Amino acid sequence: MNGAMVPSGGWQTLDAKGGVVLRTAGQGAPLVVFPGMEGDGQSCLHMALPVWNDLANTRERQLVLVDYAEEQHPTLSALIETLIELFGNLSGPALSFWGQSFGNLLAASIAAADVLPVDRVALVSPFTQLPKVTQAATVPLSITPAALYKITTPTVGRWIFGPVDGNLDHPFFASLAAMAPVTVARRAGWLRGQRFVDPFLQIQAPVKVWLGERDRLIELDDERPFFEALTRRRSDQFTMVPGSGHVALPARSVELLRREISAWLSERD
Repeated sequence: MNGAMVPSGGWQTLDAKGGVVLRTAGQGAPLVVFPGMEGDGQSCLHMALPVWNDLANTRERQLVLVDYAEEQHPTLSALIETLIELFGNLSGPALSFWGQSFGNLLAASIAAADVLPVDRVALVSPFTQLPKVTQAATVPLSITPAALYKITTPTVGRWIFGPVDGNLDHPFFASLAAMAPVTVARRAGWLRGQRFVDPFLQIQAPVKVWLGERDRLIELDDERPFFEALTRRRSDQFTMVPGSGHVALPARSVELLRREISAWLSERD
């Protein structure tokens, strides 16, 4: 795995197939994390690990990371089929899901597939579609030399996914740079020309959404009304995160997310 964010004691492998690895730490009711397109968790572990520790202080909790950094599936549907099979092999208590960015599509699809009971779904920086300009920017990646991609990606990524608020060396940017350009192009290609509404609408469990108020990757004016409507069953289920971009990096944004997600996932305890 890229980056240095790991739980104390490290990860254990719960199951694996097709380049997807379910990594786990701890014991108890599972909190399942679906990371962003980098796949290895560095887009959200800086928040998920503290939240897991918060939850473990009040009751035993198992952390499950869906690491798909090495997957090579031809389509999004194929990747989801692999995940459904992996989750179908699990047993035990109801799971709580946490999605980040692209990982929200995976979390929503697995929750909607109803292969295991899901009691809560936390969606951080979800989207139903990418703006055309964002989609077009990913097209040249299929022919971009790996060396050029590796050099330019951290700088470009800090602008697209930021503001970084001093976190210039955050492990997320190293994970982005370590990806093969063709992999980025392939995964981004799954989104091109598509609007993903049904997976979110089909979730049966309670849903809460957090969007960064300074998100540069998506069209907030389009996405906010949809996700506000999705969570309208309770007035406190939607939050615009002050200062945050698509990946929460400013300290106050991270602290708000840690506090709110910890509290929300603890409500059933």
